[in-house]
Amino acid sequence: MNRVAVASPNFNQRPAGVDVRWIVLHADAAGDAKASISWIKSKESKVSYHALVDRDGTVYVFVDPSQRAWHAGKSILDGIADANNFTLGLSFANKCDGKEPYTDAQYDAGAEVVREWMALYPSLAVERMASHQEIRAAWLAKHPASAEVKHDPGPLFDLVRFQSLCYPVPTA
Repeated sequence: MNRVAVASPNFNQRPAGVDVRWIVLHADAAGDAKASISWIKSKESKVSYHALVDRDGTVYVFVDPSQRAWHAGKSILDGIADANNFTLGLSFANKCDGKEPYTDAQYDAGAEVVREWMALYPSLAVERMASHQEIRAAWLAKHPASAEVKHDPGPLFDLVRFQSLCYPVPTA
């Protein structure tokens, strides 16, 4: 897997004693990863992911998993507000338009990243993945006056396929 480190200023420390226990899946909704990378590198965007998987399987790493990336926005996950505190954000380069398919290279590289994260954080599990849409909808249910519905990673992301690829590789 081709991995590229790209520093983002958009992160901070997790609250003391908080366990990383979920992964939030995103799509960048951009025509190409370069646009997303530029946005994530910008201090003004106030947005980051821990990693972005490009269409060719290249993984761009923006924030160390030990840090709190700013990917979830106003959100509720597992009944708890501010999912950034206890999640890792994994985004896929995809227009998220319901037309562009995700690539085999993305599923494979993304699964490799997840397996690495699960090795770092025992509280993570394949079953503990949520979409950005899901955690935003939970927020909107409690705060209906809020705007900006999220739809990522979208209807063409095959979560069952992705999760099946994320199970740890058995060691001999």
